[in-house]
Amino acid sequence: MFKRLNANYMAALFLIDIALVQIALEVAMALRYQLPLLRLFQPWPQVEVQELRIPLHLAFGLLGLVYLVGNGVYNSRKVMRWIDELQRVVLACTLVSLSLTGFLYLINLSLPRLGFFYFYLISTFLLIGYRWLLRAWHWLNKHHPDVESRVLIVGADSRGIEVANEFRRGRWPGVKTVGFITQDPQKLGTSVAELPVLG
Repeated sequence: MFKRLNANYMAALFLIDIALVQIALEVAMALRYQLPLLRLFQPWPQVEVQELRIPLHLAFGLLGLVYLVGNGVYNSRKVMRWIDELQRVVLACTLVSLSLTGFLYLINLSLPRLGFFYFYLISTFLLIGYRWLLRAWHWLNKHHPDVESRVLIVGADSRGIEVANEFRRGRWPGVKTVGFITQDPQKLGTSVAELPVLG
């Protein structure tokens, strides 16, 4: 699990998110203007929108990253559980859509509201969908020796027990909690929260 949440893994998620936000915008505007989907990536018919294609991509990409980073989506401590990551990604996508919609309204630029709605749905689906697939893949490979990490909890006090219970409750794939280490010599060789105190 910790290999899944290391810095390289988070950097890869960051780059994938950049690409997916851009794809979501392009697909959303294409869906707004032309169906079927066979004509994606064609010029957007509305002239003022076509002129803003590059600035819109930059704005969506930049705001997407600001809100994703700001919501802690790339902070491994904040997205260990699936529900935490889901909430942070949905909030970021919501904020991107609302921010740009509000800004464009304030500068009196008429852009298709349906395109923003499509963007919200598509970006949320893409960003959550591939994260769910990655988590499912890690969960299915949890017994693979290259994926498993052994965890030794420092401190056999109430905080250490809380950490052990969180690992047990989360059932995180690729994590095996092996025990505690503590400075209290009286706890050495005993069991705390059903785990041995090893040193």
